[in-house]
Amino acid sequence: MHNHSYAKVPRRWDDYFCGSAANQAEVNYLKRVVTQGVKAIPRSLFIAGKSGTGKTSLALLFIKSFKCLRRKPGEFEPCGECESCKDIDVRLSDRTLSGVVWVQPGAYTEETLNQSVKVALQTAAKGAQNTGNADGDVLFVVFDEWQEFARNLRQQVLLRTEIEVPGNHVCYIFLTMREEDLAEEDRIALIRRSGSGVIRLGTVPEHEITRFLIKSYP
Repeated sequence: MHNHSYAKVPRRWDDYFCGSAANQAEVNYLKRVVTQGVKAIPRSLFIAGKSGTGKTSLALLFIKSFKCLRRKPGEFEPCGECESCKDIDVRLSDRTLSGVVWVQPGAYTEETLNQSVKVALQTAAKGAQNTGNADGDVLFVVFDEWQEFARNLRQQVLLRTEIEVPGNHVCYIFLTMREEDLAEEDRIALIRRSGSGVIRLGTVPEHEITRFLIKSYP
């Protein structure tokens, strides 16, 4: 499995460093989605931004908020203490998260990547498990480093994400390092598909980094 350098996901939304003024509107959009619950969750979500802008942390915090077992309806903050929150906190190195399928090209050979995409789409076709937790019963299928996927795989994935099965509660998340990596076929698919969103994360100014560090580590 591919190991990642970061040690933890932000526990609360206020701890999300890249939720600076530069990205506040994007972060607020996702907080509103969590507040409104599964009825508002997008079918597909593209998170684009340069390396270090917080794409993966944002995706994990979004997932964590939905999966939190103690979060009350109408709220967006995960508790950080329940079994689900801790599961996400401790399984960052291998991405074996409950209710989450994570596919990243750097973790596989070309052959195993093709197989992993196939398994991810088959899992998505089955939908989320019904545990009785209305908001938590969402299956997240994450395609990380989307710009690294071969064109044929990209087309295969986008085609399958357009086939919506009522009630299966699946949210596809695509993480890509550059805005231009949303190729023309991706844009067409986004326009054609209902319930999709694009989050564009900008670089955080140096003075905001300094302010955050002083506030967090006085």
